[in-house]
Amino acid sequence: MGMTDTSRLERMHCLVGELNEYADKLGEADSFRETGKLIRLIQESWHCLLNNGIRYSRPRSANQIRGDRNPFAVAVLATLERDRELPNSGHGSEDPDDEQTDETKAIPLNFTALCQLRDSLSISNLLKPAADESLSWVYLIYETARDLGSVIHNYDDEFRAAFVGLERLSASIQGECFPFFQQNASFAKAYVLRQLLTGDGTQTLLHWDNPVAIVALECNWGHDLATPMKAHSNVTLKRLREMHLQAHKGLDATGWICLALEVMGAGVHYEHELKGILRVCKRQAIQIDETRVRQAFEACVKEYDKRMDFVAQDKQSKYDYLEGIHGYEVAYDLLYVKPDETKPPESNLVPDVDETAELRNG
Repeated sequence: MGMTDTSRLERMHCLVGELNEYADKLGEADSFRETGKLIRLIQESWHCLLNNGIRYSRPRSANQIRGDRNPFAVAVLATLERDRELPNSGHGSEDPDDEQTDETKAIPLNFTALCQLRDSLSISNLLKPAADESLSWVYLIYETARDLGSVIHNYDDEFRAAFVGLERLSASIQGECFPFFQQNASFAKAYVLRQLLTGDGTQTLLHWDNPVAIVALECNWGHDLATPMKAHSNVTLKRLREMHLQAHKGLDATGWICLALEVMGAGVHYEHELKGILRVCKRQAIQIDETRVRQAFEACVKEYDKRMDFVAQDKQSKYDYLEGIHGYEVAYDLLYVKPDETKPPESNLVPDVDETAELRNG
């Protein structure tokens, strides 16, 4: 069943609101210094929507919003609809802390948790660990403008004719995003990684039918699967494409786990992480070659050790590392401020800079 004019208009209000929200975020995170035109185009979206759609919005008093479609009506009605949902009474629920997990008994795949994990690895989220957060906002703007155009030209009718200006604006916004996609390889890298993890077809790491998907859930791989997007990752775009082709041809359980370990790289390096993988595979009766899995894990440990050696030798990398743990003020004091004898000693509060050596040893 297609969308009615009312539902199309409601959806357009939401999308225009999202566009302007993303434009504000892009303005805050912008390091391109070339997004001014894109942001200015988005700022015209409310004008195009409200001015062209005036026939679909009738003057009413503020307490009569049923049947109207203006920003106030759409927002309030959406809030009222959400408020109608009854809270969970809790009847029949069990406290997970009271449950005793049988480590020898296979557990069913949690489809809800898998859906959440797959959604968390969207292209926009994969772009966030990249060198520039602006990339994520540019992609969200493109995706939202594309959806907006799709809603408008859902049918070639009078409604579409009324919003032809907004439809053209959505196309201009998408076109303004094109140079960023063309000039930055991170977009291509995020796309290929997304296809490898959750793309179309069955040959993906987090597909429902892949037995290794439950290993990813139980071992909390989550954000570690986005490691290739980080600046220090050894996984290149070329290597990701090779992995994707390899996966498309078909892999056994061992192959999937080894591929996932290569994707995560230095993100997994503790012995208990390896034990967790082996334990889940044993419990779920997933047949693997333990020797190959151990070799793949050892490669992750070596990558982590190499990364820590670089961090220990390079002052800027050491600062970035400490900032991520303690915050920029502590990191700056540790590396750039000379000790002040008038200050009380803080060594018992803040770990020494040489903690990287200790971390390397696990």
